[in-house]
Amino acid sequence: MPHLSVVIPVYKAEGCLGVLYERLKHSLEQITQDFEILLVEDCGGDRSWDIIVDFT
Repeated sequence: MPHLSVVIPVYKAEGCLGVLYERLKHSLEQITQDFEILLVEDCGGDRSWDIIVDFT
C-alpha cells in the first residue's frame, strides 16, 4: 500500500491532464517516493480516459 494516495475526479479535462499529472508527480516526488495518483474519469465524453491510460 502506498504511503500517500491522491485521488482526482476527472471530467472533460483533456486539455490540462498532462500538466496536472506532471506537476503533481514532481511535487509528490519531493515528499516521498511511495505514492499513487488515482485519476477517476467520470464519462466526460472527451479524450481524458485515453490520456490517463497513456500515463500508465
